[in-house]
Amino acid sequence: MPFKLKHKDSGLYWKGGCDPVLVRSKLNPAAWSKNGKSWNLKNHLSSALSPQFDGQYIGRTGIIKDFSKAEENYEWFKKETVIEFYQDAVEINFEDFKKVEFENKN
Repeated sequence: MPFKLKHKDSGLYWKGGCDPVLVRSKLNPAAWSKNGKSWNLKNHLSSALSPQFDGQYIGRTGIIKDFSKAEENYEWFKKETVIEFYQDAVEINFEDFKKVEFENKN
């Protein structure tokens, strides 16, 4: 049951990793692609997203974190993205594969 994170406007999928999703208020091409990445479990996608919502350390102490950017990122994800969830596998006989037309559910 794969999960994919999709940007609503562009139709691109997140590739995961720690690259920032935005650069100068535009989609970072290093973080998005036509295929993106899929995660088999909800927990895996959640863990991949965690660095995007982590606070930044302030000063040299490494003790105090500023979460304002994390909150901004969360609001952006909430507004601009959706999670695609593929629940049911479709089985096709090998010899029929090229004959089958798939429905576009969008």
